Amino acid sequence: DTESSEDHQAQSVHRGQR
Repeated sequence: DTESSEDHQAQSVHRGQR
């Protein structure tokens, strides 16, 4: 359940950087 959370955070960061 930790990997899933990390994946979600990574996507959030990518969206914020764009």
